[in-house]
Amino acid sequence: MFTRDEFNLTKSKYSKAVKKHSIILAVGSVMSGLFSLQLLKWCDDKFTPNIRILISLITFFIFLTIVFLLYLKLKKITNETAPKCPECSKPMIGEALRISSATGKCENCGGSVIG
Repeated sequence: MFTRDEFNLTKSKYSKAVKKHSIILAVGSVMSGLFSLQLLKWCDDKFTPNIRILISLITFFIFLTIVFLLYLKLKKITNETAPKCPECSKPMIGEALRISSATGKCENCGGSVIG
């Protein structure tokens, strides 16, 4: 069971970590997308249409892989840093975190979170 101060500190650390990694996800997605566009623009003059299509597909899948890996990292950080219910050990994320903060009870099991 958390005290109010411990809960607020954990919630604050969670919010900072999620915000930081959300920015990394956004910037990483935009940067890899811009790099892909520059690569494809460069390829337009250098290669035949069939090779350009192949390069486009490979670039697109690399872009998707980068975004997917960044998303998985964000999900992992979210689950690791979110306050966990002392009774059911489930991370309190989003609406569950707001409800727990307001009521002091876990949305999932109804157990006492803040004492």
